[in-house]
Amino acid sequence: PKVHLIPCEVPDCKFAVSSAYSEGTFSRNRFERMASFRNRYLSYVNKHCKKFDYMMVVDMDLKGPWSLDGLASCFAFSDWDGMFAYGLHTMPWSCGSFYVMYDLAAYVELGDSLDQFLYVNVFKNYAKLNFKEHLLLKKGDPLIPVASAFGGLGIYKIKSLKNCFYEGKTCEHTCLHKAMAEKGRGKFYINPSLILLSGHQGPPNSLQVFKETLK
Repeated sequence: PKVHLIPCEVPDCKFAVSSAYSEGTFSRNRFERMASFRNRYLSYVNKHCKKFDYMMVVDMDLKGPWSLDGLASCFAFSDWDGMFAYGLHTMPWSCGSFYVMYDLAAYVELGDSLDQFLYVNVFKNYAKLNFKEHLLLKKGDPLIPVASAFGGLGIYKIKSLKNCFYEGKTCEHTCLHKAMAEKGRGKFYINPSLILLSGHQGPPNSLQVFKETLK
């Protein structure tokens, strides 16, 4: 009785599944669809969950676990609007011996612009985060202030989300965080203790779905 399933049908749902992965993580079509889907739960929360203090968003297609102790540690801090997982996935060809940060599309360094999505910034952040600034990051390290992040799991204060919505102009997470920051609710952090292992994302039969769509 405490579980509420929100309808997310679209007329071309078969194409929606395949296009989200065939066009790539950074496609405009994917950003717009994800923003539309996410706004459905956000509208529900704004209408029915005002008595709650927090909303947690989790990507349900992640294969790895997350740290429950790390999740609990978020609530040891009070002065924040959004807290995000330290999402990690294995470096290709490393045989599982080296991890790098996951979901860089949603990551924007503090002080960088949230207005425009640039591939050059994604690659710059990838290099800085994984091979310079956070190479030796570990559980228990201080929170990392950011302009935007997600990492597969995010916790928001309900009051900080008021009158803010996702858009698909760039990564939908950065659009939400921009709207929150413009209303003075932009204190966002990555919590190094909230470790989340992403694994492979996407439907296991995504290639087959795409092939069927082309028939």
